[in-house]
Amino acid sequence: MQRIYRPVFRLNNSATQSYSTLPSLPSDFSWLPRFFDLSEQHSLLSAALRKLDEAEPRALRKRRRDFLASYQLDQNRDTGDLKNVFLPDEFYHFEEGHYDGVIKRFREMRLSNWDDEKDPILRSALGRLGTLYPSRGGIQTHLLHLASNGEIHPHIDNIGASGSWILGISLGSERVLRMESVEDDIRGMQKHTFDVLLPSGSVYIQK
Repeated sequence: MQRIYRPVFRLNNSATQSYSTLPSLPSDFSWLPRFFDLSEQHSLLSAALRKLDEAEPRALRKRRRDFLASYQLDQNRDTGDLKNVFLPDEFYHFEEGHYDGVIKRFREMRLSNWDDEKDPILRSALGRLGTLYPSRGGIQTHLLHLASNGEIHPHIDNIGASGSWILGISLGSERVLRMESVEDDIRGMQKHTFDVLLPSGSVYIQK
């Protein structure tokens, strides 16, 4: 009998514990901790933030531009990490709560296209990512930007809406993903929980 897991997706700002490499993950969960290199992470994150920014009010977009100009920052430069890509939280409009109460302090959108024709690094990264898809067709792309104090609470995804698998990319600060089985000691299978540290550039697939 196969265990069914739900993400207890309480993402913390930093890891405060030591996490093993999890030598025996469940067969329906895959984890690639260093899938994207720094240049790919930079392109993916910059493109995602641009898409989210475009959906926000004009006044807030102008405020971000003025901030960048006044400090002579360039969102697209590579300084060896991703810190320069993010602005302080006050320059984004974060929703305080999701309609179902699962997510706190976030921005999100469904994405129809990446506009990657001008960025060969982004195009290559997305192409490599596509080789991991368990199946083709009907792919939905969802962007989620958590505030520095944002988090995702325990939940079970609706298979009818989300499909039979979810592929997640983590970019920015390290976060902790906790997975726990839904059932309690059914047919001799005891409840099982495991934590996965998601460094920037990591990918996981849950089936």
